[in-house]
Amino acid sequence: MWAGGLRLLFAVLAVLGAGVALRIAPAVPVVPPLPKPWQTVLDLARRLADPAFLFPASALAAATAALSVGVGFLPVSGRAAGLGTVATGAAVSVLAACAAIVQPNAGRALDRGRLTTRNGSTVGLLLAAAGMGCAMLPGLTGVLLGAALIGTGTGLVTPLGFAALAASTPTERLGQTMGAAELGRELGDAGGPLLVAVVASLTTLTHGYAALGAVLALGAAHGVRVREEGRRPETGGFRVRPHRRVGTVGTGTTVYGPRHRSCRLRWVLRSRSTRAATEASRPRRAPAAQDRRRSGRVPAGSG
Repeated sequence: MWAGGLRLLFAVLAVLGAGVALRIAPAVPVVPPLPKPWQTVLDLARRLADPAFLFPASALAAATAALSVGVGFLPVSGRAAGLGTVATGAAVSVLAACAAIVQPNAGRALDRGRLTTRNGSTVGLLLAAAGMGCAMLPGLTGVLLGAALIGTGTGLVTPLGFAALAASTPTERLGQTMGAAELGRELGDAGGPLLVAVVASLTTLTHGYAALGAVLALGAAHGVRVREEGRRPETGGFRVRPHRRVGTVGTGTTVYGPRHRSCRLRWVLRSRSTRAATEASRPRRAPAAQDRRRSGRVPAGSG
């Protein structure tokens, strides 16, 4: 920046990006697509409207909006408070460092069972909202506190949101679900700065931070009411409800299904058809020699 201005900075970033892409391209494995059942647009809309998809995708979009606002508008707040280029750049560096530190630790805590996707995402959104509140404070303290809290909140939401989406999606539909969630993140990336800019143009930048903080707090409040979803069972594709006994399948194992009566009926009918197909595919046992003699198919002196 000091040596050659923005043009040299963008040129160096382009060279670094191309070098990284050439370096990792041979190391990325080729993943063949899995066979998947036929799906209609209505099925896709129903799956995307499921709370198991909506809350993680909305949390990812909100966290990305907070990240974009922090990167784009915190330097503006620092400049308005009389801070120099180094101080405002340090605020963005603090945001990125906090996110980089929190993300792997959040994933590790989720794998060890110390954290759940719902609780972690809710706490992350609350931290990001608190960061927006700190960004409203004047001076370097408010900028640095806001950057640290926003980075921590987004670093907490990102791995947990994608983990929740992966856990509630069939394996053959992971690409479609992750693509839809990434589209939501891009909408948050564009919508967050747009919301803050519109409110700031009408009032002040402080009110813009307050508006986005309110949106993040509403998302966290909604997360408290959302029930954490697990992976759907293979039979029937319905979510497991451990407090509702449906019946037995196959070898007599007790199966628990949805509470709604119509869904439960479809589940039972599908289970019966699956059991009938399984029994029809079993090889028939050959009758014993005594039974064949008794039926007259084999002469008494043979065998």
